[in-house]
Amino acid sequence: SILDQLVSFSKDKVSLKDVISILGLVEQDTLFEITAGIIRKEPKEVLGLLNRIIDEGKDHGVFLVNLIEHFRNLMIAKVTKGDMKLIDLPQEFCEKLLKQSQHFSLEDIFTIFNNLINAQEMSKRMESLRIPLEITLVKMAHDKRGAGLKLPHPALFSAG
Repeated sequence: SILDQLVSFSKDKVSLKDVISILGLVEQDTLFEITAGIIRKEPKEVLGLLNRIIDEGKDHGVFLVNLIEHFRNLMIAKVTKGDMKLIDLPQEFCEKLLKQSQHFSLEDIFTIFNNLINAQEMSKRMESLRIPLEITLVKMAHDKRGAGLKLPHPALFSAG
């Protein structure tokens, strides 16, 4: 049924952008933009990008999973130093990943993973993903390394 939607949506010529739109995924370029805002320590820019994603009707949860995968790809790029056999993306994106990975230590990437997972957990207690996502992105973009500030433990936001 998704293929039928794609064909009718795209007038018989299916593009990658159409697939991304129908599946509610976030484009790779947007993930690179968010990460660049974190690197440049621009929390306002990162919040603006998140707002744009939300305005485009993207699912918060899908975005968060895409962002986690992006940082997984940055980790792979960093560890393999450019051997991109483990990343299922076109070469152009693999080269961008390698460049972006140079701005993070492995510890930074691991801290970002923890922050993003904490945002998922916090969202279950708050019944909202937007607020934990905003807090996490601002903290990552505010810190001089892009990752060192840790999100409060999710239990601090539980009702009981």
